[in-house]
Amino acid sequence: MPIRWAAAEEKAHRAEFDTLARPLMFTGEAMFPWMFEQMPELKPFKPAMDLLMEDTSWDKIYDPQRLACNEVPLQAAVYFDDMYVDSGLQLDTLSRIGNSHAWVTNEFEHDGLHGSAVFKHLFDEALNRGDLRRIF
Repeated sequence: MPIRWAAAEEKAHRAEFDTLARPLMFTGEAMFPWMFEQMPELKPFKPAMDLLMEDTSWDKIYDPQRLACNEVPLQAAVYFDDMYVDSGLQLDTLSRIGNSHAWVTNEFEHDGLHGSAVFKHLFDEALNRGDLRRIF
């Protein structure tokens, strides 16, 4: 089945995400069709997104068995107080992915790389664990 803007479809069926509902519910990094129609920096990508949203050639996007067998080292920052993503769900997901490692912190909330601090921490952990031996 095509993705067909699944986040927009899900949001449309949930009253708690109405813009007048309180508390205001955040949608995090979900992408919506209107973004590619209204945001000048995304408008050039609309034709490609339209194609992707209707594409049916994808295999299973998430294969739990394949993810459990993962051998590629995965280092993730889990922001304990993340306003968008429940840290318990993140840790549960990581526990199901082979060779994954989590750094749990409440220092940066949902602030991605936070300059070089988060990337440096993740890089140093992977380096100290020996995950980067083949690269260096």
